[in-house]
Amino acid sequence: MLRVSLRNVLLVAIGATVVAGASCSSSPRKSNNNGGATGGGGTTATGGTTGAGGDTTAATGGTTGAGGDTTAATGGSTGAGGDTTATGGSTATGGSTATGGSTATGGTTATGGDTGTGGSTVVDNVPIQALPVAITANWYPSGWSGDTYTASQFANAATTGKPIKIEDMSTATTGPCSKRVAGAIGSCFKVTYTPAVDPANPTVVGNAAVSLLTDLAPGQPDFTDPTKAPRVAQGAMRIAGQVAGDVGGEQVLFNLGGPSPDPAFYQFSAVTLTTSWQKIEMSLAGVTYDHFITPFGWGSSSATPIVFYYDDLRFDATPISQ
Repeated sequence: MLRVSLRNVLLVAIGATVVAGASCSSSPRKSNNNGGATGGGGTTATGGTTGAGGDTTAATGGTTGAGGDTTAATGGSTGAGGDTTATGGSTATGGSTATGGSTATGGTTATGGDTGTGGSTVVDNVPIQALPVAITANWYPSGWSGDTYTASQFANAATTGKPIKIEDMSTATTGPCSKRVAGAIGSCFKVTYTPAVDPANPTVVGNAAVSLLTDLAPGQPDFTDPTKAPRVAQGAMRIAGQVAGDVGGEQVLFNLGGPSPDPAFYQFSAVTLTTSWQKIEMSLAGVTYDHFITPFGWGSSSATPIVFYYDDLRFDATPISQ
């Protein structure tokens, strides 16, 4: 599997000077769906049944001393440190002892357990998500990037304001998120981008970008390791979403896709938004895929503040343009 760094992808696409991607604790977060319960590792046998150790019968007149001391019975022979049988000089064999029973070899354990939904097997300890997959339930807006000055402002105090503000507006009663398309899955987000003006270069227009990622660890967005990224069940025909602007006319660069054996797996769309939802989509027909580091992101070099929305980000089995 090709391992591709996504740290600079969006900003390269808009021709920006890029600094290291960053995470921001104010980004909305959600618990990751596991896509199904993991099996319990198989069933282990109980170790088999052990015999009772056998019964020892002492012949009449023969007595065994404590700790292996032998008292010979009349006319009998003494067993070596064991039981002595009297009449006839025969020594009891100590009874028949079971060999400990038959023990199963530990039971049969399922490799890594079985995944619930869809019955898929877990690989890399990352469950496969069954279609349709809600992107905003599995990836989060944690990969922030921008020009040097913009990135320096990501940690600004709330009183100063940050260049990027992202809000979950899924329950809004006004605006585009209050009018979600029928059958929308995942969450509806509002993004406010306020360009940061570098006092040393006030005429230079900055830029910013955000990739939806997962975390390698808290506060460490996964830009590079596909084996830790979510997995999507085979059969998806597209990545799709809905985008809208607050007042219309906002220009935003959206990207769909992520690492795959095909380096051209990214699709960038420069969209002039309207106040109504419009669909963006990318075909997956014939594409081999597994883990996705990021299926969606956006970038902007707007010289003025803009507000826009994205919703219903998904993988599904519907061919594009339907």
